[in-house]
Amino acid sequence: MARRRLLSKIGFSGLSARSGPLAFGLTNLLRAVIVDDDPSHLNLTTVLPVPDGTGLAAVEQAIGVLLERHESLRTTYRIAPGIGPDTVQVVAGEGAIDLLCVEADGDPAEAAVELAGELRRGGFDLAADLPLRLAVVLRDGAPSALVCVVCHTAMDATSWEILVEEWSALMDGRELPAPAALQPVDLVELEARPSVRRITESALGYWDARMRAVPQATFAVPGLADPARKDWHHTGLRIVSGRAAEHLDRIAERTGVSRSVVTLAAFGALVARRVDEPRCAITSLSANRVVRELRGYFGTLAQDALLLLDVEAAATFDELVRACRAEAMRAYRASWFDPIRAWEVINGVGAQRGVSFARDLVFNDMSALGPGPAGPAGRRFPAVRTPAEDKPLGRSDEALDLRLEPLAAELVPSRLVLIAHRLEGCLDLGLWADPQVLPAGEAEEFGRSLVALLAAAAEGDVPLERLPELTGVTPVPRGDGWVRSDGCRVELAAVRRLAAEVLGDRLHLVVAEPDDRLGHRLVCHLAAPVGDPAGDPADAAAGLAAVHRRMLDLLPGRPTAMAPQWYVAHAAPAPCGPGVGAYADAVAWRALPVLAEGSGR
Repeated sequence: MARRRLLSKIGFSGLSARSGPLAFGLTNLLRAVIVDDDPSHLNLTTVLPVPDGTGLAAVEQAIGVLLERHESLRTTYRIAPGIGPDTVQVVAGEGAIDLLCVEADGDPAEAAVELAGELRRGGFDLAADLPLRLAVVLRDGAPSALVCVVCHTAMDATSWEILVEEWSALMDGRELPAPAALQPVDLVELEARPSVRRITESALGYWDARMRAVPQATFAVPGLADPARKDWHHTGLRIVSGRAAEHLDRIAERTGVSRSVVTLAAFGALVARRVDEPRCAITSLSANRVVRELRGYFGTLAQDALLLLDVEAAATFDELVRACRAEAMRAYRASWFDPIRAWEVINGVGAQRGVSFARDLVFNDMSALGPGPAGPAGRRFPAVRTPAEDKPLGRSDEALDLRLEPLAAELVPSRLVLIAHRLEGCLDLGLWADPQVLPAGEAEEFGRSLVALLAAAAEGDVPLERLPELTGVTPVPRGDGWVRSDGCRVELAAVRRLAAEVLGDRLHLVVAEPDDRLGHRLVCHLAAPVGDPAGDPADAAAGLAAVHRRMLDLLPGRPTAMAPQWYVAHAAPAPCGPGVGAYADAVAWRALPVLAEGSGR
């Protein structure tokens, strides 16, 4: 659809040049970009229109204005190991950025989308290159659109909205207001203020409490153990319904809750039914513009808000919506935090519980970036939308005014992600599902069921016990051998496979014992090391901690397993008894002398 024409450079000089440490949100995003196997999914991509009659010089001038206003767009990094405290952001006061000029062979809009997908691929060299890729699409030599790819370290979704608004003003010849007083380098000083420090310290307390209560994985379902998994590309599904937006309006008016929270509650209700769990942990992205000084801030502030939605505690959908609002308010208040210390909390609590927290269920409301009620839904995340085909899928439903469209595969390192592109005038959602937990056909049914639930709730409050008749979402089947332990659904066979990898040829057995507090307590019986059947009690006690640490090391990627809460080391008769079969049940193990026992923590 397009052919390359030329590469030009846009220079800038005489701007502020400075450096400094990283604020919390930037630390979080830089860490994600650096450690990610394919950081291209963290590249924010959009196509900005250029009005007819606008010359290339005017486009270049507008780009220069944006570079001058927003220091994050001309920032590189001196990165310390582990994104440590010595990592520094460096703002360039002078330099140049490439502008690719491409003449479209056909439709310029199609050429722009094609080019956006191409430029989005591949990460940025954040130590050397500005976090921005630009291309202008030409039609008969005249600019038609600007393709803009920005690394997530330079802006979040709220800043993306600012970029779009400012570009529109520049193209219309309107004067821009003064840029925000705070730039990313300044944010560290703001976060050091006692009033802000109280917010961020309180957030860590919230995360500590929530990590002790959430299940380690919402999608603890059969067949997911794959610690070596690297490919997280999932196809997407676009869910569009004009009538569903009207239904959202009615529910929001009746309950006094925002459209966003109503959508989040419906999402949580269907997920809880799918995984057959009373509660689900949902990560929702928070913009974190919570103090006056951050209004209009351009950069990366967004961090995770962690909700624990108790679906079972609500009798009706309205009750769930209001409970979701209360939980969301708590979570969003606790979404501004030091990410390094937060990971210390997550890993520390995980080691105590014997779990590895999986951020497997994500909600992201980006409807602020959407068009007005009458306009088309154009801007997309995680990518510029590229439907695989134009015709609706077979499960589209005229009665619900519903259209389902497949979306090209994206790198989405979570099990299920719902992105709200538009909630007013027309419901427009993107659903990205790991086929291991929601195959394509069931993802389509999930989308239809979400719209059907909103339709039913628009007519009046709906008892949640009616979910089976109102929706086509069915609980995932589980066979025997599953128990609930410390709020987590656990497959005993998966725990035993984990223990076998850790203990190798040492005789052992993991059993689940009923427990009033935990539901079930996982106990690992193990023999003295091979070659030392008598064992030494002191060595055995020290060895329990080493076994537990090794369990934790191998736990990530095994959402149906967890490390045992208790370990019992036994002295076994040489050569470790009459054989493995004699130790296949807990009774045989309990008959052996105990060298040491404990939590291994």
